Amino acid sequence: MSLPRLRDLLLAGIGALILVGAVYVGARASTVEVEARTRVTLPHGELVAAAQAARAGVDPYNPPGLPPGASIDPETGLLQGLDLAPPANTATPSWPLLATANEAATVADLPADLRALDGRQVVLGGFMVALYELRGIREFALVGSHTACCFGIPPGLGDQVVVRLPRGARGLALTLAPLRVVGTFQIRPQHQYPDGSGPLIWLYEVVNATAEPYGG
Repeated sequence: MSLPRLRDLLLAGIGALILVGAVYVGARASTVEVEARTRVTLPHGELVAAAQAARAGVDPYNPPGLPPGASIDPETGLLQGLDLAPPANTATPSWPLLATANEAATVADLPADLRALDGRQVVLGGFMVALYELRGIREFALVGSHTACCFGIPPGLGDQVVVRLPRGARGLALTLAPLRVVGTFQIRPQHQYPDGSGPLIWLYEVVNATAEPYGG
């Protein structure tokens, strides 16, 4: 089954304002461990309500913490003009490049320059989507556009990256400000259930990551 078809199966089960990862949280929150630690999770309804309250009254085209010189493309909703300040030998994959996965049938069908990023150090700019908690966050989804997630429809597989901070790292609070994320990029298809069954819920990860908000 193709990646777009699997994406459609996921999107069909959630409403336009439900955060990405909701299906995953409902199915696995009570059992999944990351790096030998048990997740501390909020009930799904509470998480969604808190996230909706946080973005109430916020202009998705002028989010808090938008640094000078950066803006939101009115057509794509993507950040533009954001200074990523990449360290040496660090790749800066664009969100349009990552989004090519939305039309790929298999990982082998991804563009060669995208597959070449697997295992490389990368720096990305984007917005946080909370998956499990609102404070002390060490695992979340990063998306390129508020309008394609928190203020619109959930993103496709190629429009999100799961970010994992190291165990013991200081967690983040939920923020609408853009984030600068640095870490090791991995192409790791993950399904809804631990045995590999169910729809595909994400494709990309950045592990051993650092994440800092630009402001807000």
